Amino acid sequence: MVIGYKFAGIFLLVFLTVLSVFWLTPTCHGEDETTQLNVTMYVQISEINPANHTVLANVTLYMHNFPENMTTNVLVRFENDDSYEVNCSRVGDPVNGTYDYKGEIDGKYWYLVTYGELYPSDLNFVNLKLNPDYLVGSINGTTYNPNWKYSFNVVDGAVNFYGFQWADFQNTWTTSPVNSGERLIIYFQRKELNPQYLIIAPLVWFLTLVASLPLLSANKTTKIQFYSSILVFAPIFIFAIQNFIPPRNSLSIPEYLSFILILSSTLMLIMTLPKYKNEKHKRNSEVVGLGLSMVISYALGLLLYWKFLFLAETTLTISVVLIVLTLIFGIMAIFRELSYRRYVKIEESLEY
Repeated sequence: MVIGYKFAGIFLLVFLTVLSVFWLTPTCHGEDETTQLNVTMYVQISEINPANHTVLANVTLYMHNFPENMTTNVLVRFENDDSYEVNCSRVGDPVNGTYDYKGEIDGKYWYLVTYGELYPSDLNFVNLKLNPDYLVGSINGTTYNPNWKYSFNVVDGAVNFYGFQWADFQNTWTTSPVNSGERLIIYFQRKELNPQYLIIAPLVWFLTLVASLPLLSANKTTKIQFYSSILVFAPIFIFAIQNFIPPRNSLSIPEYLSFILILSSTLMLIMTLPKYKNEKHKRNSEVVGLGLSMVISYALGLLLYWKFLFLAETTLTISVVLIVLTLIFGIMAIFRELSYRRYVKIEESLEY
């Protein structure tokens, strides 16, 4: 009787062990697996119109590792402002039991997005995104929806120009295709120096004057008049350039520089107004004003443009702006300190 209970216990233990193995093994849930359909896109561009925010292009799409061997055609859809459907036909022989499909969409306009925050830097992009929920198979004319899970993964993309203007486009624009998930993003940036960069030249010049005025003049009235003039000029400049700046979600670079011009002029004006007992207090106040201008301009720049710092096409532009501002205020603060030390030495020499 005892032996019978032992066998029953062993049997129960083995049964529970086998049951737990089947239950915990992930390969037993094959219905939850997702088939990743790798996609390659080749884009031919014949027209770029930043004014109308459009790009005219042909797109050739290759879809790899499709698992069903009876399917003759596959329909996919681009999920942009204009929804374009692409009919892909099977091409080539099977590879590891899967099949490749090719589809083309010609002469379509795609929405060109412009980063107005980076004006006057001319950076635009086109987002070619496949609808992740749209995939229709066809077997001899009969359509069906796959009953298995899938996802699109754009693994590669290439861009070139064609048509009558291809040489002009090639010399004017640089293109950078970036693939991610079910999308291919194409960045367009002008090669030549954009004449619109001249719009920020007066702002950099006035910022330099604001920072260097403590060195250029010791006259309190002159400083107050200059800083007050800047506080009148900068807001007028901001309103004057509104018609030239593309749509944006935050400040453009000229607006940002104008705001820093207002801020730094206000700080330096505040530091100028008091009547200081000696040159040391005056020096401390002006150095603090320059230091605060540098810190605030850098912090505000990072806050406004942090997302562009991780984008290879815009890192240089934003970095140059931040570095220039830091140098302007930082160097002038150092020069102000050196001028004070020179003043102290002259005073000491006169005492002797």
